Amino acid sequence: MKNLITSVVLIIIGLFSIKAQTGSIPDYEVFMRELGSSKVRVSESTATYKGSPYLFAVEDASIIRSDKEVVKDLKIRYNAYEDQVEIDKDGQYYIVPKEDIFSELKLGDKILELKAYTSTAKKKTGYFVTEIKGKLTLYSQYRVILNEPEEPGAFKDAKPAEFIKKQPKAFIACENGDLMSIKNKNDFLELAPDHQKELGSFIKTNKIKFKKLESIRLLVDYYNSLNNK
Repeated sequence: MKNLITSVVLIIIGLFSIKAQTGSIPDYEVFMRELGSSKVRVSESTATYKGSPYLFAVEDASIIRSDKEVVKDLKIRYNAYEDQVEIDKDGQYYIVPKEDIFSELKLGDKILELKAYTSTAKKKTGYFVTEIKGKLTLYSQYRVILNEPEEPGAFKDAKPAEFIKKQPKAFIACENGDLMSIKNKNDFLELAPDHQKELGSFIKTNKIKFKKLESIRLLVDYYNSLNNK
């Protein structure tokens, strides 16, 4: 079912080559014209499934380029199943390339950043929601999985494939900028070697649960407050 939503390679030159003067905001029409010359677009599947792979579908989104140029008023959706950002042009969605120049997007009240991280001992690049900025910066990784369809049986009906939204995972930025997954107390304390006594007491008193993003948010807020005193 991985191919429900696929990328079709178009043999066309150019990939988001916006040419704007320093300090100016790229022209919206120019951006959208050059978007049409991008190399990949989304092919919509006709397969039947429940749920959706999409989160944060916004009609007034912005792309904040690495040179701080901003392109506004974009219709963008985040595909959490494929971990890709898709942008609408004339009713056709195109995939925003995972390149440093397009590493930050504003989708409503969410800031989505492209970050390097480690998963199963492999270096990867993916999109993360910025939760807290400070000495420790907290990010969350949203995930959607796809449950396979089930055939009908003697005592059960058939079930279509279904997209399921999972609990977001918590990550904290390391000194080198890479993100590290926070699964338990030891993971957190390894990234916050100072204030060990205060943090240990806070974790115990507040019954911090490392599988819950809201719980880790409380802990990161507390740690950053200790470093602001």
